[in-house]
Amino acid sequence: KQVTTRIAEADAEMHVRTIVSPLDGTEIMECLGIGPGRVVGEAKEYLINAIIEGRLSAHDKEAARRSLLAWRAGAAS
Repeated sequence: KQVTTRIAEADAEMHVRTIVSPLDGTEIMECLGIGPGRVVGEAKEYLINAIIEGRLSAHDKEAARRSLLAWRAGAAS
């Protein structure tokens, strides 16, 4: 690959790594009424993907809670 392509890919990857969930693990557990476990990690991943895809703002906790509840309802069915 060309150097410029590799630099662009590395830059994009670094920016993705800096994106954090609007809700921390404790907030996710409270929102979903669950305890620690793999679902908390899956929920964080879901929220981060929603930010990357432009469906959610990184700082909108209320929208994150609504989105998370809808995600959980869909995952349960």
